[in-house]
Amino acid sequence: MKKYILLIVLTAIPATNIAKEKDQVAEENFRKAITAVGGEGRLNTIKAPTMWMETGTYYGMAESVPFVAQYASYWPKRWYRQSIEGQFALGVAGDQLTLFTGGVTNGKKLSGAMAEGALHRTRVAWAQLLYPLMEAEYTLSNILGVDVEGKPTVGIKAVDKWGSEIMLYFDKSTFLLTKTEAKLAAPEMDGKLVKSETFFTDHKSFGGAKLPSKYKILYDGQLMVEGETVAIKTHATIDPAWFGTEGPSRVR
Repeated sequence: MKKYILLIVLTAIPATNIAKEKDQVAEENFRKAITAVGGEGRLNTIKAPTMWMETGTYYGMAESVPFVAQYASYWPKRWYRQSIEGQFALGVAGDQLTLFTGGVTNGKKLSGAMAEGALHRTRVAWAQLLYPLMEAEYTLSNILGVDVEGKPTVGIKAVDKWGSEIMLYFDKSTFLLTKTEAKLAAPEMDGKLVKSETFFTDHKSFGGAKLPSKYKILYDGQLMVEGETVAIKTHATIDPAWFGTEGPSRVR
């Protein structure tokens, strides 16, 4: 079980086509989405050192396994950490990745295709918090909306300067995020390139920003993960070592 959850994190494939010019329709829709979550000021709150916890169920390999995941991030430094309780942790510091297993505090640095895949996965996950998309390193373009739970959406494609690509769909009435799509290589399907869809519901206030608290992930229509954010702390105290990098003993 452990190796399959790990592979989900490490096997994403980056896209290569990057739009070069600003799309005014996409920019306007994105501004509406930022307003819907509480505005740029609210999102700036969770750019600071932030920690959150998720609980859920993993359905890969015909299993149904509960999990607890803990996350930490610090946007100005581009630090991000995902920890699956009792299994592994992945620390990201800029373009440097460190894998922690077996409770070790000094992890293994990742490189090559494995590192590139993990970086892509991290950037896709981070983009779902919206504030990364406010940076110049992302290009936004308008795409057709889709119906989510019978409700129309507006669509935005976001591509970063490294080629990571994600499609985001916002409810046409509320402009809250209801779905994302990205291309991933699925280890449960022998590395087959699949359409990964994440559906979001139950938006709540996290650090003052109205973000989804529940999600489910499908690979080519097959349910793989269901999860829920159960706690979040902004302006948290974090340790740079969690991300595989050096710095002050603690950052707040």
